[in-house]
Amino acid sequence: GKSLCYQLPAIMDRDRLTVVICPLKALMRDQVADLNKRDIAAEYINGDLYPNDADAILRNAMTGRLRLLYVSPERCMDPGFMHHLQRCNIARFVIDEAHCISQWGHDFRPAYKRLGDLRVLFPGVPIGCFTATARLQVQDEIAKTMGLRNHSIYVGDCDRPNLRLEVRRRPTDPNSRNNSIDASDKAVLETLRSLITHWQDGGIIYCPTRYDTVRIAQMLHDNDEPARSYHGEMSDVERRATQDWFMNTEGAIAVATIAFGMGINKPNVRFVIHSFMPSAIETYHQEIGRAGRDGDPATCVILYDPSDLDVWMDRFSGEDMDAVRFEALAGSAGQMADYCDDGGCRHQWIRSYFDQVEPDTAGQCIDNACDNCATVNVGEKYV
Repeated sequence: GKSLCYQLPAIMDRDRLTVVICPLKALMRDQVADLNKRDIAAEYINGDLYPNDADAILRNAMTGRLRLLYVSPERCMDPGFMHHLQRCNIARFVIDEAHCISQWGHDFRPAYKRLGDLRVLFPGVPIGCFTATARLQVQDEIAKTMGLRNHSIYVGDCDRPNLRLEVRRRPTDPNSRNNSIDASDKAVLETLRSLITHWQDGGIIYCPTRYDTVRIAQMLHDNDEPARSYHGEMSDVERRATQDWFMNTEGAIAVATIAFGMGINKPNVRFVIHSFMPSAIETYHQEIGRAGRDGDPATCVILYDPSDLDVWMDRFSGEDMDAVRFEALAGSAGQMADYCDDGGCRHQWIRSYFDQVEPDTAGQCIDNACDNCATVNVGEKYV
């Protein structure tokens, strides 16, 4: 969706370059591979390349042979790299995952703050900022940081009516570590099996820590479920192998941290389970966006306990951050807990969070597509 908004103009611009600033190596690699399959001249430059290969790509960019060049924010603002960019015929800059600019965003990345210098260094070059998750406050900070003036803002409908949204109470048993399967892990297994209706159904289980992904993936494997873990501390080779397995295997289950998500475009993901309350509505919205991309129904379940909020607050307190960032994270986690505790329509709750509820849309979601609106509940609804 949003990638097409800048890829199509880039293809139509003959002999001019679109520079895409992207936060993740895997996302760059996947986007470029997909474009190359369609015979579109696109490349990326990151630390994985040999210097000679990076130099060759830059020469192609300067001579008009590339339509799109993907780089990280750190690379883009490097003085040496900037010198080469100023010799290119640049049609536009694209800031992908632009919510990373804002301290009020769920995935703030300090290097993004420097990208406002592009407006000074390239005063006549258009800048487009793209994200799937930005409230009005985040939109305002993006525009201010990037020095955008007289700009237009286009916002699509954030609702995904084909997703069934549920929150289920996660059991907690302080003595369960003495059992063969922890009570909360057993809840993951039971939830998983309640959602799988065909052998080819696959999906994603999100966990808060690397340890949780490894433990739960092993528990599922021991119970004959095709699951593999995925987290940020794996090597690039391991992550690539797991991602390829997930994309190409029917019924595959990825047990992952937030490191797994951006750029994942498997159409028939039938479920997304959160084994623990996510840290923010934006994070949750982005992660359930992996499900049901083929337009068919999919189910998204949060396994929740009210103590989850305290866990997130303890984690934020232990990190080195300023008061503004702490306030943003704490507020986001509190709103996520409000979503889990609320008895109203979950689709309308999300629409309201992203400032998209209109008077004539208030009420129940389409086809009772959340646990609170359903007349007949599936599974154990959280009360």
